[in-house]
Amino acid sequence: MHRLRTDEVLHVYLIDLVEMLQPVEDGSGRRIHLGSDIGRGLALQVLAPRGGVWQGARLFPQGHHAPLGTMMAPECDVAGTESGDRNLRQRWWPAVGKIIDLLDQY
Repeated sequence: MHRLRTDEVLHVYLIDLVEMLQPVEDGSGRRIHLGSDIGRGLALQVLAPRGGVWQGARLFPQGHHAPLGTMMAPECDVAGTESGDRNLRQRWWPAVGKIIDLLDQY
């Protein structure tokens, strides 16, 4: 998982189901399901806003492919990418601690 100093929009193409987590230090957060089947309530794109919001995404276990794209504004600044501490994120959002473990492997 990581967070950025810039806004980032993640968008999907014709893909299998992807889950994105966005835990926040205050204990709140979002779980977003991305995919091309908007009739089932899946999102085609999601904003990961700058500052304070961590983000990580994974292909669901039954999935086979997930071509994704990102767009950042202003431009990507690698120095502005923060990896952080897995244990802290798990304390902020314990309900998804096991998924955070999976996302932190990459």
